[in-house]
Amino acid sequence: MLDIFLDSSTNKKIKNLKIAVVGDFCLDEYLYIDHKLDTYADYAELDIYQVPKKDIYPGGAGNIVKNLLKLGVSVYCFGFIGEDGTGYDTKNYLKSMGANVNGLYEIDGMITNKYIRTISNKYTINELLICENKNIESSAINTIYTYLNKIINEIDGIILLEQFDKDDFIIINDYFRELIIELSYKHADKIFLADSKNNIDKYENIYIKCNKYEFKNTLRKNDLELKIGENIFEYMRIYASKNKGFFLTVGGDGVIVQSDNINLLNVKYKSLSNEIIDTCGAGDSATVGIIIGLCLKLDMCQSAMLGNIIAFLTIQQIGKTGEVNLYELLKEIKILNGTDQNNKISTLDNTSSVINRLKTQNKRIVMCCGCFDILHIGHLEYLSESKQQGDILIVAVNSDLSYKNIKNKSPVFPVNVRMSLLSGLECVDYIFSFDDDNCSSIIDSLNIDLFCVGIDKANIPMKEQLACERRNIEFKYIGSKKIYSSNEIKHILNL
Repeated sequence: MLDIFLDSSTNKKIKNLKIAVVGDFCLDEYLYIDHKLDTYADYAELDIYQVPKKDIYPGGAGNIVKNLLKLGVSVYCFGFIGEDGTGYDTKNYLKSMGANVNGLYEIDGMITNKYIRTISNKYTINELLICENKNIESSAINTIYTYLNKIINEIDGIILLEQFDKDDFIIINDYFRELIIELSYKHADKIFLADSKNNIDKYENIYIKCNKYEFKNTLRKNDLELKIGENIFEYMRIYASKNKGFFLTVGGDGVIVQSDNINLLNVKYKSLSNEIIDTCGAGDSATVGIIIGLCLKLDMCQSAMLGNIIAFLTIQQIGKTGEVNLYELLKEIKILNGTDQNNKISTLDNTSSVINRLKTQNKRIVMCCGCFDILHIGHLEYLSESKQQGDILIVAVNSDLSYKNIKNKSPVFPVNVRMSLLSGLECVDYIFSFDDDNCSSIIDSLNIDLFCVGIDKANIPMKEQLACERRNIEFKYIGSKKIYSSNEIKHILNL
């Protein structure tokens, strides 16, 4: 789905992107509690938690900037901060990462927005928000817009991040939205993406994004409360019709995309529902992937998938606003595309998931199996010719237990060594081990197209062939008459 990232020139294209981020800049402060140091205040009858460590990260629009910079994108910041310590930390953090902060203006008397999160045993136990309640003057907004208009020809895209829903106290209010809409018509070649908590209904002619909870709030605000049995997605068309497209994030279920050309398509990636995750900043991560995809001229579905992947990687980083660098992103995309040489060794379940994703890309999946102890030229010919029958080669390797059951002796090399040797072969894409005496149950569970067997087994009844016939899977004998044998090599070596 993201084959463009297999081209090495895409790295350079990402690093050449220039994106403006306009919105509510915050600072995220993490306080890490060590319960070994807990004390008790008898005068107040309260526990006292000691915080031996704290970290700060840019939050809100700043988190989007941080993630773009990590991926090598050049970023211009546009927004307001206060002349306070929090504002100083926010601006200097972004500047030290390489962001252009000339559009990040300090306002006298303003409080810089700040989230304080306390972390206990890797879980966030509460969150405090210090935020500004001071009106932003239109003259200040005009200053931002003038500078944005000045550099518009230098950039590829603009992200509009509305972190809060208090319209009069943030940079992106009704007045500024009208300016942005006008700018989008003047510069139709630029990508405009609004990530809004409560105001996607106020945009037109751009891409819009929010999560399912924010969308429900928008519907309520417009007296469009859902009726019993009514689907929230039916209302996406209302707002997608006056914009270039609508991205609706739905947590572990991925992203719903809607436009004039796409009718409610659900783009999903992996789920981590059974693992420890930290979803803080996941929406920002998805926004980063979407804007990069759109600026690279990917379609909405591909851009949504890119957003899913970045969010998937960031939510695994516990106790911080996660971030992903370009190497990590490309590595994960290679896994998606089935081309990561360092992730060949897997499990049956994981391989099944990979195969299902590859099938959506119309890949032809070939499978073969064996003990591969000791690996020799006959094995190489068998595997190489099997790979030539399709796009992806899956190799199932008999485990040590399976080997003993078949041959009544232990292998020379344990299964982890045998799989490691196979992983070094260019023709092999994925490897897993199995404990059964044959592969028939595996064939029943995997969505493969072809099962290959060495020609030396042509006159031997095989349960694998029966399994292929049941599943309507092609079964093929590969190679010429067997010349080399692991058993003969072992005999010569007295193994």
